[in-house]
Amino acid sequence: MNRRWTICWTALAALASRSAAAQDATAPLAVSPREVNDHRIPPIREIHTAGSTRGTITLHVVISPLGIVETATAVDGPSEFFLEAEKLERDRKFAPFLKKGAAVRAAGQDYIMVLPLEQWGTHSPFPAVKNMATLRMTLTRSMCLGACPAYTVEIRGDGTVQFEGQAHVRVMGKRSDRVSSDAVAELLAAFRRADFFSLKEQYAAAITDFPSFTVSIEVDGQRKSVRDYLGLSVGMPEAVADLEEAFDRLAGTDKWLR
Repeated sequence: MNRRWTICWTALAALASRSAAAQDATAPLAVSPREVNDHRIPPIREIHTAGSTRGTITLHVVISPLGIVETATAVDGPSEFFLEAEKLERDRKFAPFLKKGAAVRAAGQDYIMVLPLEQWGTHSPFPAVKNMATLRMTLTRSMCLGACPAYTVEIRGDGTVQFEGQAHVRVMGKRSDRVSSDAVAELLAAFRRADFFSLKEQYAAAITDFPSFTVSIEVDGQRKSVRDYLGLSVGMPEAVADLEEAFDRLAGTDKWLR
């Protein structure tokens, strides 16, 4: 699962521009699927279908020094979705791949999932925030059969961050930090984009041993939580996965996890 990197796009783009002309004519650098995954820039879109077909489409991709997909060729998976997968892949953006400090063309494999249609609960409009002091936005990640990081992180309306590491993290126990008002506003906007109060309370696949992710928000006395347990495979809207990624990125949890 990508979830995910924080990058300084302006600086990397400037670096890529200086080397793009020289690199375009060279053979691309071979990179692993893991590297391709880690360089993806959200949002990352998949295929959704009302039919019974499910699976993963493998694509051979070539990515420019600026992180733009030059070519995308589907080579494996449900063939009826190859053209749609290639179009989605060409729309993806990547952080530039670097070699000896210079941005280069890269070639590797990427994947697009074929998922069920997105499912929603009863529509409920997102509440207007009257008192930012009441705002609490929380992400909890559970343990799994392996060494999945387990922790809870909360961002409050005043920018306070509360972290508690529970298992398989670098920092165990409680830590505090602060983020900017812009970061608080960005995360709140991600909740709005997800139409959070109209989601189901949980999206859970019938399988065991994986981690679950629970996102919640409380403001002005209203509270809503959504549990994601392999949720994309059972119709969870992709905006929830985007919200989870934004949560970790804006809260800066990486410094406590790795």
